[in-house]
Amino acid sequence: MNKILAVIFDFGGVIAEKPYFRPFVDIIADFLKNKGIYLSSEQKRAIKQIYEDSRQVALLSMREITLEEILFEIYTYLGLHFDYKLIKEGYEYFVGQISSTARQEARDTLKALKDMDIKIGLISNTFTDYPRRALKQFGLLDYFDVITLSYEVSYRKPSPVIYRSAIDILGVSPRECLFVADEIDTDLWGAKNMGLLTAYIKSDDSWTYWRKKIEEKPVFYSIDFVPDYVIKNLLQVVEIIERLNKVGENVS
Repeated sequence: MNKILAVIFDFGGVIAEKPYFRPFVDIIADFLKNKGIYLSSEQKRAIKQIYEDSRQVALLSMREITLEEILFEIYTYLGLHFDYKLIKEGYEYFVGQISSTARQEARDTLKALKDMDIKIGLISNTFTDYPRRALKQFGLLDYFDVITLSYEVSYRKPSPVIYRSAIDILGVSPRECLFVADEIDTDLWGAKNMGLLTAYIKSDDSWTYWRKKIEEKPVFYSIDFVPDYVIKNLLQVVEIIERLNKVGENVS
């Protein structure tokens, strides 16, 4: 049995509570209003549709569509004369509206893993760089050896590309890595297909809920997938690593 040399975490619902922001169209309308641009009800409906379509395409294609790309499409639809500065300003305004808090046991978990010389990574599906900013705000950024965002690498979980990107930087094999997430149908399914060990951290969602979600997904999602571990607290990750690595030492 391989020793576990690295742990990769998801961001929202794992290291931090799920990030929150107001309805997308409301944030964009407020930003444009500050620029003296007032949207009609019809324009707001169209912007809402542009946003929802982009997220659906990203989900099904496993290719990220960034906030900048969405803003470009919105500004073009509105017939605005704009440059990169207006896109950047809209981006910064939107990201400033996102909020989240670190999971209570996150710091103790990351510190314990570092004390064990375990490499630590993060993979997040996100159309902004908010997770990186949030980790810095939480004072947790320096615990991570690699942060891989779909915003930056263009591919989303469960695409193998985003897992491979993080694993290669960490310098470990998939069998030497544990992936921790709260999304069974995408995050953990993709990790398992890459050969990583998987740990599902339970939230308010039940197993029955996830089974229903999996069955509603396109055919490339497996409805027979079961995570290797189910946990309720991040500190249980430390216990899993200790147990697995002790077994690994005995085998070798």
